[in-house]
Amino acid sequence: LGELGSLKDHYNAFDALRHVLWDAPAQLLKLLPICALIGAVVGLGTLASNSEIVVMRSIGISLWRIVGWVLRPALLLIALSFALSEWVIPHTSEKAKAAKSQHYVADLGEVRGYWTREGQRFIYIDYANAAGQLSHINVLDFDDQYRLVSALRAPEGHFSPDKSWVLKHIEQLDIFPDGRSQRTVLAEHPLPLALQPKYVHIVTVDPEDLAFSQLLSFMGYMHEYSQVPKRYELAFWKKVASPLGLIALVVVACSFVFGPLRQQSMGFRLVIGLFTGLGFYY
Repeated sequence: LGELGSLKDHYNAFDALRHVLWDAPAQLLKLLPICALIGAVVGLGTLASNSEIVVMRSIGISLWRIVGWVLRPALLLIALSFALSEWVIPHTSEKAKAAKSQHYVADLGEVRGYWTREGQRFIYIDYANAAGQLSHINVLDFDDQYRLVSALRAPEGHFSPDKSWVLKHIEQLDIFPDGRSQRTVLAEHPLPLALQPKYVHIVTVDPEDLAFSQLLSFMGYMHEYSQVPKRYELAFWKKVASPLGLIALVVVACSFVFGPLRQQSMGFRLVIGLFTGLGFYY
């Protein structure tokens, strides 16, 4: 119902339904910690209401042993969240966005206005695609004091079979320390560039939608070229920390039942658990 407010000429109700269905795994991943919290509150609350926890404690079962029993099914949810992040969400998120935008699939294989830095070299690429084609490339080289020493411009380039970029019809301007400059025209020239065609797709996808393996591969590749992939590192550590948040909420649920809410009704526990889960989510 919320998605119906986004309908357009090329985005009808059926497309909205497809978008919601394909986006469901990503939403499920976000709600798993809250599901674990409410499930633990309901399960332990039922035991507490029937005085079964009191009986278990009276025969010598420790508090931490009970908490350990509660954490076991939480580990299954952690495994589910990892499976969703690695194998499901990277595929379904693309489908969801493709259902909402008719140009999304084409945009995945294309990069426009791409800036990158490699040491003292700054590179601007107006267009690149996953087929290994470049257009309108500008390369600026600086010395250690960031004084411009050369500028290169090429209207086109391609990815060669030996896995390197080659620029065509190059104009290069070299600037010497004494102020002189020299213009050179070359038919072809290699370009070391930390953007292989197979990574063009990754650059165009939101880092949060990438799998663990994709993030690790791309971060390692960027580090080889002295890049600082902050957005991808942030997305990676968010995925790593997500299971810790799920475990934390399960422990919070245990504190509800064993702590001040021990004598409260199930409905009251659920309300408190729901507000705590929503607070964590937001």
